[in-house]
Order: sequence, then structure tokens, then C-alpha cells
Amino acid sequence: MRVIIIKMKPKIILCLALVLGGFIVGCKDKEAGKALTESEINRSVAVTLINWGILGPIPQVDPEYTRMEKSVARQIHGVRGFAESDDFHGDGTDWYEVEFSPELAAELRSDLNRSPDFKKSKPMYYLNNDKSPSWWPTRWPADTQVYEKNLGYFVLPDSGTRAWFMQIRT
Repeated sequence: MRVIIIKMKPKIILCLALVLGGFIVGCKDKEAGKALTESEINRSVAVTLINWGILGPIPQVDPEYTRMEKSVARQIHGVRGFAESDDFHGDGTDWYEVEFSPELAAELRSDLNRSPDFKKSKPMYYLNNDKSPSWWPTRWPADTQVYEKNLGYFVLPDSGTRAWFMQIRT
């Protein structure tokens, strides 16, 4: 009987190591988030604006949708972007700071102001929280308008081409 116990010890030790290793990996602090590349920012903001229907009818098939996406993304310069996730089914928050072409900025202001599909407000406390990246504004330009739809908050001043976008993923 003593021989069997000795032979099983390495197996037991290996099993315990695997279980404990999996437990430690599962419980360790997850990376708080990741910085996004300019192309990731451009594409993500373009896709959101298209899917919101603010830039006209949404093409239902390719290659028309891809053409529209690329056309809109070319008019966006991603300044900064950050994605935070709680690793639960993709839940998290994305923050973007972008510079639009003057034409796209003017089109968005006009279309967003006329659209009944968006809740319009001034910047509020919910735009800032303890997970916001350090570059995310805590004070907004005086002429700033927030357009809200589907847990997306599009922050666009009445002038200039700079804008911010925060999307909560659930």
C-alpha cells in the first residue's frame, strides 16, 4: 500500500498544481484596459455613426456597407482611444477622442440636432468615472452638446472638429 501512495503523489501534486494554477490565473487582476490604434478608433466610431443611421440609410449588403464604412472612417482621425473590459461577455466601456473632417463635423451637427432619435443634454457626471482614461476630459467646452443613444454618448461642441465618444457595452 505504501508503494501505491508514493506513486500517486506526483500525480496528486501535478493535479493540485494545475488546479491551483488555474485558480490563480482566474482570480488575478485583469488588465484594466488597452489603448486603441488610430485605425481601430476610426473604424469603431465610423461603424457606430453608420449603425445609428445618422449619416443616411444603412446599406444592408456588401460591398456598399464596406464602402460607406471606409468613406466615413477616412474622415475621422483617431486621436486617442481606450477600451476597458470586465471580461464578462465583452461588457465594458470604450472611450474615443477624435478629430473629424470639417465636412463631417458640420454634417453631424446638423443631422444630430434635427434627429429625434437622440437624447440631447449638456455633459453630466456620468461621462466621468473612476475607470475613465487620464486623458478623458473632466471639464467640457461651454458650447458642448451630448447626444445619447443605446448607451453611447457622443460629445460634440458647437464649433471645431474635435469630438469625444463613450460607449458602454453590456
